Amino acid sequence: MHELSTGDDLPLDAAASLFDAWVVRLASEELRFTQYGAAPLLGGQRYTYGDAGGAHFVVVRSGISVELESTSQVAGDIAERIILDAIAKVAARDLGSTVVYVTELTVRALDLADPPQFLRFFERQIHIEGARRLGRGVLLDFPKGLLRGALPGGFQPAPVSVVTMTIFADGPIESDFTARFAAAVTETAAAVCAVATGRAVEFHAPLFGEDEDEARTALRRRDDVSILNLARNGLTLDIFGYLLSVGGADALLRARGSVLAYHAALSQRTPDVAVMLLVSSIEALIAPRPPWGRDKVTKRFTSSLAELCPDAVDAVLVHEYTPGAFDFVPKGGVPRQRRELLEAVYDARSHPTHNGPGLSPLAMADWASAPTMRVVLLSNLARAALLAFIQAPRCSLIGHPEIDPPGSATPARL
Repeated sequence: MHELSTGDDLPLDAAASLFDAWVVRLASEELRFTQYGAAPLLGGQRYTYGDAGGAHFVVVRSGISVELESTSQVAGDIAERIILDAIAKVAARDLGSTVVYVTELTVRALDLADPPQFLRFFERQIHIEGARRLGRGVLLDFPKGLLRGALPGGFQPAPVSVVTMTIFADGPIESDFTARFAAAVTETAAAVCAVATGRAVEFHAPLFGEDEDEARTALRRRDDVSILNLARNGLTLDIFGYLLSVGGADALLRARGSVLAYHAALSQRTPDVAVMLLVSSIEALIAPRPPWGRDKVTKRFTSSLAELCPDAVDAVLVHEYTPGAFDFVPKGGVPRQRRELLEAVYDARSHPTHNGPGLSPLAMADWASAPTMRVVLLSNLARAALLAFIQAPRCSLIGHPEIDPPGSATPARL
């Protein structure tokens, strides 16, 4: 009986998947095995490496426990050595090599028939051309030469853009480990592209890795310094590289939750649902992980957001549509106005959460309605909060039982 080494940086399912990939690779190198199979087992999994009707060995895993169950036409000491070597690779966080996956993202065009999307895209759509990167793990090739003419009045809607995405999945061999990584990166990178362009992005996880020649060509571009980071408003959106280096894994997970919520909001026709998602996009950045994070949520939202992106908050504060969008009447000095505005924003999320969403705007007259403008203003605020967080990641301590205990009158700082 042996045990896998896991930890905060490698959850059990990832450790098990990496272990399995290493066994497949080591068995192929030492025993020339080309087959592999898995079957569910009560409390775990049973893995068969090799030909089930010929030479093979069987491993049972339950939790972190790994055991060689049987062998056929394979020396037991060889199978045991492969298992121990794979366990050692996992403990060392050795990923072995790199598997290259390629897929396509489709950045949607402007939808003139959808009032909330129309308003969001009209002012904030961005067209990108050429190669961009997200750390060392993702290359994005935006097509060139798509802009052709403009609508009357000088407005030129950004066209549909099919982006080739190359994913570098570090792992011992093309396997479930690398495929899961590629799928997670695909969804996250699509959401980051949605932030960059201001438009919803369709995506499909890649099914198979590239062949050796195509992978070699892609790997030569991996560290090409001429390829710029994907950015918005001149600020990097590189959550896989830059943010991870300055904020660690927790900051990456916060940003991932934020971009996924933001992307989901872009596709919503129901303003109240979009508002709920946009506020969630902001909260993902600042909400503490411990149980005390469930306390003082409104206070945390208003104080933290005012410090995270004050200029964006002030831009919403003075916007001509803000009073109608949030039923907000400015009173007192600027600090009070900011606090009460953000309380109104949070209430705009809480009301439909507890009472159900309102109807979707369908008529042309609804383009400038309060619910639609609420989405427009919140889209800008959520995007600004994300950009500010990527540049300087943080987590709010408001509600901490020692720093900001119940009944305290002085707001805790970020």
